[in-house]
Amino acid sequence: MNGSNPDVPTCIDCHGAHHVQGPQDTTFHNNSIAICGECHANETIMYKYGISTDVLDTYLDDFHGKTVNFFRTQAPEIESNKATCFDCHGVHNIRSPEDPASTVYPSNLQSTCQRCHANASITFPQAWLSHHAPSWERTPELMVANTFYSFVVPLTVAGFMGYIALDARRRIAQHLRSTSHKEAKVQHKDKNGRNPSH
Repeated sequence: MNGSNPDVPTCIDCHGAHHVQGPQDTTFHNNSIAICGECHANETIMYKYGISTDVLDTYLDDFHGKTVNFFRTQAPEIESNKATCFDCHGVHNIRSPEDPASTVYPSNLQSTCQRCHANASITFPQAWLSHHAPSWERTPELMVANTFYSFVVPLTVAGFMGYIALDARRRIAQHLRSTSHKEAKVQHKDKNGRNPSH
């Protein structure tokens, strides 16, 4: 921490003042993404240092982020076992990704991932988008898959709903015809002076 830089978070910014929280508190792990997001989603501060404010959104779009945020908002008393910001970037030892000593420096990523994924190979970190949103320039294969599924999934759901609606319509019509036929038979028997129960 640099005491002369007002943009650098202090103890209070992360741990609070009168209700101090830390890693020993169940909610701290899940809430840490909101704590980090307070600064990293701030365009004014991030612009000064050339840091993208997309880091929070891209994390929340990721499997880890979706899971942690679900627990944070829906079951805050349960600690998620998925990685948050400090699991990858460190706690009091956070460094720039360009710093060779950083836990997310390219040559260090495998060992960082292995903290949770014990069998992570050297190519394992390549599956991570590194806080970049999918784009045609950077990840064309992923964009093709995303585009494909953005059409296929809604069409499939619509197809099933249409099929269910048609089947329900057929069943209702069939039921009405059957009921109408039975009533007609009863009326016919009544006209002939017969007991409709026989």
